[in-house]
Amino acid sequence: MRVHQPKRHGDSIARVTMLEAERTGAESHGMEIGPLGTFTLRLVHPWYVHDGASSTLIGYVELGMEVEHLFDEIENMIDVGISVFVEKSILQRERWEEGVRMLGRVPNWDRFPDLVSTAFRQEKISAPLLDQFARNGNSFTMKPKNMVDGEINFRVVPVSLKDVSKKHIGYAVAFMDVTAKSVAARNQVIMALVFSMVVGLGLFAFFYRLLSRTEYRLIEADKKLRAMATHDGLTGLLNHRMFQSRLEEESQRSARYDK
Repeated sequence: MRVHQPKRHGDSIARVTMLEAERTGAESHGMEIGPLGTFTLRLVHPWYVHDGASSTLIGYVELGMEVEHLFDEIENMIDVGISVFVEKSILQRERWEEGVRMLGRVPNWDRFPDLVSTAFRQEKISAPLLDQFARNGNSFTMKPKNMVDGEINFRVVPVSLKDVSKKHIGYAVAFMDVTAKSVAARNQVIMALVFSMVVGLGLFAFFYRLLSRTEYRLIEADKKLRAMATHDGLTGLLNHRMFQSRLEEESQRSARYDK
């Protein structure tokens, strides 16, 4: 059931977090790419119904939060232009274009050979500079380079983005104006960019750690609830309901084996 699209159903959910939760029967979380090419932190929690000593899996609860605002914060922190690109090979063109139109934008699938641009903010980066970058060589071999847009010199630094399965899915590309800066100032900007990226990854790690703690608390709370539902609080023995359930099971076993 999709809360945001109640009428949509029947399609296959093959995301890594969902498959991992299905495989292990436990909570799964991590960063993934959405059908619109947006980066989303997802948490998938198996939904069990408990009946005495037994549990029945009835589905999964999935929460998702887009985290592209972190790139905005980095962009403002060090005053550079940042654009986000996703590899076309991991997207379905029809679904991607449908989603882009839903957001009120014009699809630009054919603009670049291997990539699509997902950033909504590009006021600090000229269109010719974006075209020059994304059309220059194979996307999987991109390295830092110097580029020129008119009379302005740029240092362009692409950083590979990976999802929860460690798969390369795209790039966050920083465009730094180095026209009037000395070599020392340029090095400081590059160091600040690297530091900011590390901070961003640290925020991701913080989310992961927080979710892990939440998972542990949920497991402990589940254990306590099971114990409260099946045991007497004073003696620690099975309560009357569980005793009757076990007695019925053993009676059936006795009749089955004639013992």
